[in-house]
Amino acid sequence: MDIVITVITVTANLILGLIVFLKNPKRKTNRLFIVLALIVSAWSIANYFSLKTFNLDEAIKWIRIVMAITSLMFAAILHLSLNFPESDRSIKKIFILFDVVWIVATTLLSLTPLVFSHATLANEAITPIPGPAIPFFGLYVASHIIGTIVILIKKLRKSVGAVREQVRFMLLGLAVTYVLAFITTFLFVVLFKITSLVFLGPNYTLILISAVTYAIVKHRLFDIRLVIARSVSYSLLLVILGSIYSGGLFIVSSLITKTSTPAASLISSTILALIIAYTFQPLRSLLEKTTDKIFFKERYDTEAVLNTLSKTMATSLTLGDVTARILTIITHELRLTDATFAIINDKDIYIVESQHHDKPLDMTKGDIEKMADPEKLLILDEMEESPLKDFMRKKEISLAVPLLTKQHFMGFLLLGEKSSGEIFFDQDVNFLSILGPELSVALQNAQRFEEISRFNITLQEEVKKATGELESANEKLKKLDQVKDEFISIASHDLRSPMATVKNYIWLARSELGKADTKAKKDLDIALESTEHGISLVADMLDVSRIEAGRIELNPEKLDAKHEIELVVEELKKQAADKQITLNSEVKSDLSVNADKERVHQVLTNLTVNAIKFTPANGKVTIMGFKKEKTIEITIADTGIGIKKEDLGKLFTKFGKLESGTNVPSTQGTGLGLFISKNIVELSGGKIRVESTPGKGSKFSFTLPSS
Repeated sequence: MDIVITVITVTANLILGLIVFLKNPKRKTNRLFIVLALIVSAWSIANYFSLKTFNLDEAIKWIRIVMAITSLMFAAILHLSLNFPESDRSIKKIFILFDVVWIVATTLLSLTPLVFSHATLANEAITPIPGPAIPFFGLYVASHIIGTIVILIKKLRKSVGAVREQVRFMLLGLAVTYVLAFITTFLFVVLFKITSLVFLGPNYTLILISAVTYAIVKHRLFDIRLVIARSVSYSLLLVILGSIYSGGLFIVSSLITKTSTPAASLISSTILALIIAYTFQPLRSLLEKTTDKIFFKERYDTEAVLNTLSKTMATSLTLGDVTARILTIITHELRLTDATFAIINDKDIYIVESQHHDKPLDMTKGDIEKMADPEKLLILDEMEESPLKDFMRKKEISLAVPLLTKQHFMGFLLLGEKSSGEIFFDQDVNFLSILGPELSVALQNAQRFEEISRFNITLQEEVKKATGELESANEKLKKLDQVKDEFISIASHDLRSPMATVKNYIWLARSELGKADTKAKKDLDIALESTEHGISLVADMLDVSRIEAGRIELNPEKLDAKHEIELVVEELKKQAADKQITLNSEVKSDLSVNADKERVHQVLTNLTVNAIKFTPANGKVTIMGFKKEKTIEITIADTGIGIKKEDLGKLFTKFGKLESGTNVPSTQGTGLGLFISKNIVELSGGKIRVESTPGKGSKFSFTLPSS
């Protein structure tokens, strides 16, 4: 039976070693692994011969060979851990050199009587007697075991994804193998002189070799987690119970009874059997819970999560709502660092990111369309090296779930790595494979809902816009009709009256030619004034017509604003003097503006005439000008009747006439002057404003661009 077990163990180890080596012969990890498989196989063979000989000299020779191979085995495991799954470049060469020297020294020392001095035969069992160097050998083994575990734990903390799972798997296989081998092949032999369990040693190596083989060959460790978890728990259970039973039996037989009486053995065995019977189930439950925490710490109920997601998709109408809620659930249940929806449409890409995302995902529609094979999940750890894998690694995408319906490809659900650094297990892949089609339909429905909603909104806006345009057109027609009526009224009155006056005074001038010349001159002056008023009114009407039609022409040129102001003062001095009003100017030199000369003169004249018109006798009108930043500001200030606050809104409007104050005679005018002035100033690139206090006067100011 022992020979069968040994052959099976050696054959299995060699086959697994070849599988790993042939997977990639150039990889250092694979080469070290086949070396380990060869050493373990040699150790199994030597262990078999050490147990099957009853010649003391022959037995001690094989035991020493076993110890020498053991030293090589622990060294091979340590160096494999340094290069698993990739080389650790932080290890200095001096450490490697020192360890090689230690390995050679320990291996050679193991072949001498210093480790095991000789062997004895008792009760048909050969027992090796430890030599003075056994503590040194124990230190060597312990240091290599501790070093291997420390190296793997450091790598476990630093790694993520598939690499983390590979390291964890090797660490687990190593721990189980070490515990079982240490108890049966070292602890029992050295402390209790029990060698009957040594033959089990080679079997334990299959645990380590199988675990490392699976970790190296497979990219993703699926489907066997439950088997491994239960195997580990039951193996540990057997070791613990076996240790309790054999240790207890040894202690009871050797230290308490000190005799080999059947009754004592029966009582002791019965007591230990009862202890084992009563402690088996609690200990088993405890170990299963412990292994479940290791292997299933991120476990979730797939069916429950799918039901939650289905309800969420059924109750969410808009695309933004359904994507945000889905991302929240997925990132929570799968313990993800981040997740993103990348949905393409006809012109652009719609990106929705989970709240955990540290930085925005920068992707284009072209990037999504270039991602290969949208009909299956893209798992970063399983992909061959390619530009697509480099792209996903750069964007920190660990898994991409395609979103497609029968009609078209919609995009991807892009998942980052898990918060714990774990890989995506079989449960995750099955869950996402089921979710993908359902999610695609939900997103398509949300898109259609938004399209219908947008169409309804657009339709409502168009109807509202058309209604508003009709209402606006109707208002304009009403205003035009009102303006027409006002124009006809003004034209029929103001144009007819001056012309009638001209006609009458000309007739009088003709009939009185025989009288004194002074009388004729006075009549002709009146006729001239009325004629000029009519001409001014016609000119204003023409300006208004041109402004509203957008046909008014300006010819800007560089001109001296001070000269134009002084010219207007000179022209209107007589008119002001006739009303006993003081008209003067306060203008600084170098007021060059870029504007139409005739139109500037027109604005100055309109504003100054208005100031004179609404200023009572003994009043004052002042024209001021100064430079202000990149403009020239001109102000016409008067001490007239002022304007009420509620009337300010009527200024600068067409036909916007105000009632005269009680201290000023009623004035004639169309109210077009300020309207025309405002439009000329604004067309010239300036602004016009008014400040007024009833009873104290007004200030009309306008700006023009300086040249």
